[in-house]
Amino acid sequence: MQSGVPAHTDSMAVRLHHIVVDAHDLPELARFWTQALGWKVLSEREREIVIGTDENAPVRMCFMPVTEAKRH
Repeated sequence: MQSGVPAHTDSMAVRLHHIVVDAHDLPELARFWTQALGWKVLSEREREIVIGTDENAPVRMCFMPVTEAKRH
């Protein structure tokens, strides 16, 4: 371990690209988060909607469909 960093991550670069959110209603949930965060829709496909601040956003949210019922 060097300078408080575990040895297994010393030379490993990590980059968070998307936060993936499972959703039953992609457009509704994406619309909610764009309004809540002040972001915009960057990509919209049948099974995926991506939102972020702009095309160069370091992190984006990706909404993908899920068919299972929500567990409590």
